[in-house]
Amino acid sequence: MSGADREAQFVPSKDSIFVPAGTVLFRQGDAGDCAYVVEEGRIAISLQDAAQSRRVAMRGRGEIFGEMAIVDGSTRSATATAIEDSRLLVVTADRLSHRLAAADPVLRMVVDVLSGRLRATMAQLARTERAAASDAPVPATGPEPGTGEHSAMADIRLEQDLVKGIARGELCLHFQPIVELAERRVLGFESLARWNHPERGLLPPADFIPRAETSGLITAITRWALPRALDDLLRLTEAASAAQVYVTVNVSVADLQDPDFPGFIASCLASRPDAEGRLKIEVTESLMLAQPDRVRDSLHRCREMGVDVAIDDFGTGYSSLGHLHRLPIGALKIDRNFIAAFDHGENGRKIVQTILRLAEDLVIPTIAEGVETEEQAALLAEMGCGQGQGYLFARPMPPEAAGRWLRDRSSGRRAVA
Repeated sequence: MSGADREAQFVPSKDSIFVPAGTVLFRQGDAGDCAYVVEEGRIAISLQDAAQSRRVAMRGRGEIFGEMAIVDGSTRSATATAIEDSRLLVVTADRLSHRLAAADPVLRMVVDVLSGRLRATMAQLARTERAAASDAPVPATGPEPGTGEHSAMADIRLEQDLVKGIARGELCLHFQPIVELAERRVLGFESLARWNHPERGLLPPADFIPRAETSGLITAITRWALPRALDDLLRLTEAASAAQVYVTVNVSVADLQDPDFPGFIASCLASRPDAEGRLKIEVTESLMLAQPDRVRDSLHRCREMGVDVAIDDFGTGYSSLGHLHRLPIGALKIDRNFIAAFDHGENGRKIVQTILRLAEDLVIPTIAEGVETEEQAALLAEMGCGQGQGYLFARPMPPEAAGRWLRDRSSGRRAVA
């Protein structure tokens, strides 16, 4: 077998391979099972048409090739041949597909469109050359739409609507109480964003906050929500004579990475002296791994202003235990899924007990989310959990309804939200 005809002999699952000059890594029309990054050497990319082969590109150190068949699930669009001894890093289909599946839908659409256009251009080039040889007319074709196009368009429309919604004042806050489990005393409220969409009605956070985070709009929402939460808190607690009740506001990693964010909080509190010591911020556990130094600095600056930090959905992230002792944590919020698991065996209880022991050792208060039954509340209190939040006490309410609920609790009547 000549060098030019040598076929690659390797296992695609390897992390890297060595191929001698003349090795054909794959041929046009083959099924694609991996892509490659050139560590050393050079790879020629050629188009095959009838009896001739034409080189159209060269890939050298640090460049990727063979990715198109993985991106769009089609066959190889060209032939790849090592023109000198080369060492290649192997990127398996599973690795690349996983990253593409986790990407933003708009980004996936862009990748699909670019891939489709490139394939269409290469096919059109081949047809043009064939037509030139036979004097036949060149048929015009276009790429097929990418599979993520509809999802991407929906995301783009949602993002555009959200920009308008923020400007038009369509967002509002609802408040869910946080209570002391032993005495059922109201300690605070979590503020939760809602969107009065002009066509879809009142939307919960899950329907628009993820898009706000990926688009960067989340910082604008936080800048709106934080002062609004303080204003709503002061109004609803003044009517109920509950001057010590606090409010929590969810913040994102983008907020904490903004060096001006602690200063923004300081200005909000300075203009509302009655809110001093009554603001807490909630951060999801997984954010602790996103630029931990910058996040930690921002949280410490907030804590210096008397703003406590609660770690939300604790137990569901990627184990930020190594960061706990370095963060100014004021509370751990136990994820609702662990509470719901109380009714389905011992595992949920064991996880909650482990979190409670950890919090006790670190002297950090705990808040159980998703408390829906008296049995869950009683068991949590018995296990040593100090605070709870959930439908057992009240659903999230508009500020006016939260104020009435608080007044009823203060007067000894049980309110129904």
